[in-house]
Amino acid sequence: MAFLQNLQRNSGLATDPDWRKFVVRWSLVSLLLIAIAAYFSYGFFQFDEHYQVVELVGYKLGKTPKAELAWEFHDHIRPWFQPAIYYATAKALIGLGVENPFLLATGFRAVSGLCGWLAVTALMLTAYVIFRDNRQRRAAVVILALLWLIPYLAVRTSSESLSCSFLSMGVAVLLLGSAFARNGTSARNDGADEPSMAEGGMKISPAVALIAGLCFGLAFEFRFQIAFAVMGVMAWILFRSGESWRGAIGKLALMSVGIAAPIVLGTLIDRWGYGEWTIVPWNYFRTDVLEGRPSVDGGAQPLWWYLVKMNSYPLAPITFLWTVGMLVTWIRHPRHIVTWATLAFFLAHSLVPHKEMRYLFPVMPLATFFFVIAFVPGGDSRPRPAWLDAVWNRRRSWWAKALIGVNAIGLIYACSITIEPSLTFQRYVYDHFPTGCTMYVLGKETRSPFENVGATMFFYRPPNFVVHRLKDEKQLESVVGSSSENFLVVRDRLTQWTCPATSPSDVQLVYTTYPHWVEKFNWFNWLANSKRFSLYSIDVPSTATAESHLPESLSSLSDTNPKR
Repeated sequence: MAFLQNLQRNSGLATDPDWRKFVVRWSLVSLLLIAIAAYFSYGFFQFDEHYQVVELVGYKLGKTPKAELAWEFHDHIRPWFQPAIYYATAKALIGLGVENPFLLATGFRAVSGLCGWLAVTALMLTAYVIFRDNRQRRAAVVILALLWLIPYLAVRTSSESLSCSFLSMGVAVLLLGSAFARNGTSARNDGADEPSMAEGGMKISPAVALIAGLCFGLAFEFRFQIAFAVMGVMAWILFRSGESWRGAIGKLALMSVGIAAPIVLGTLIDRWGYGEWTIVPWNYFRTDVLEGRPSVDGGAQPLWWYLVKMNSYPLAPITFLWTVGMLVTWIRHPRHIVTWATLAFFLAHSLVPHKEMRYLFPVMPLATFFFVIAFVPGGDSRPRPAWLDAVWNRRRSWWAKALIGVNAIGLIYACSITIEPSLTFQRYVYDHFPTGCTMYVLGKETRSPFENVGATMFFYRPPNFVVHRLKDEKQLESVVGSSSENFLVVRDRLTQWTCPATSPSDVQLVYTTYPHWVEKFNWFNWLANSKRFSLYSIDVPSTATAESHLPESLSSLSDTNPKR
């Protein structure tokens, strides 16, 4: 019962009605934004989000051939815990009559989004115990609800998404379920004053240690690198939480038991996924660290790469302020749990040669506290530098309003725009040819909407859908002369095209990524770096042969496509 009492008191739900209403209101705003993102944002941030998770679900559903899965599957370095969750979701939806793969993927994003929303709400509640000033608490809640990246990240089917959700929930359980000193007194559960993490004297119950460990173990199963953040939290418990050494070591042992449970369960799930016993974390460590394959395939970046890269995007005005807040927090608040969790994670990833921005996503919800810890005054007995006060005093200035506007644009874009044209194309194909058809990719160098980075997408294909590549229009003429069924031809050019060996009336442009006139404004050849497709429906002339067959010259063509 002490756990529930601490939870009610530390969150402010039982003692502060105004705070409770405030959190409920903004939590519902967060839920709405996450729901919008789950429905509309059906693209992916990075290819691994699809090939390492969704295609694995497709493999278990019988949609994706085993031989066509990415090399990570064949090297047994990807955990199956997350695909297993989505597989169960897909089977439940299929049992309800939902067969459309885009709706199944929406279900996957809804599951991720629900976990993300629970994590965001939990962090909102921790603001009550982390911060003593109401301005800080309320600022933390609003930022968690409205920062452009949070809803988008919450609904991703990537390993980073679920890992960050369970890391956040683990930290929230640790802070909300423990007892803290009040007004400098020893930790107790019945004090009338508000709890404050700043006072020290934290007492972690066995239940809190186990539950937090379970969350951290799940976060690890979704993305192994989260171990650095978890180790940072555990080190904070040992050195800075106020627990006695003996008590801290005992609670960390219980937490380790909680961490181990999902790992053991994950091993059993990996056995189901791969069809044989394997130790996926070791396989991953061997391939990524000992063999250094990501550095070989993706290149190596310098130590300072993240500090520069995170401020090189269109929303740089916000990310620059975020970066400054991060550095201020680490330097001025070295004892804070947010510092120990995020700094350990950041340093570890900075030391790894191969770097990508998505690698930092698992700590992003926790990192939103940087804005508050660094810039919002209150609860800090030390004098603040004048320039921090200057930043805070300009919170109603025109540039602050401009930042809010930039964030609003980013939020709308992230929640409602699909940034992967190939998925928009695939959705059109599924909606208009649900029983399948044959599609030809015209040209040896033509990009295919069903292929990225040398890997083929199968999950979103309708049944009986076949893709072949034609070297040139001469081979297309052979197909027209031998086929008895209509088919599709895709080109990665927008200019008008007429199929040879057919009359103009037999060729119909049914889909195009951009209108034709866009090519007139291809300044600086920007279209070369943008996927664009034109899809044509070919009506076979009535003089075609009665039996359809693939010409012998095409029999050796692969369903996959060359890298572009």
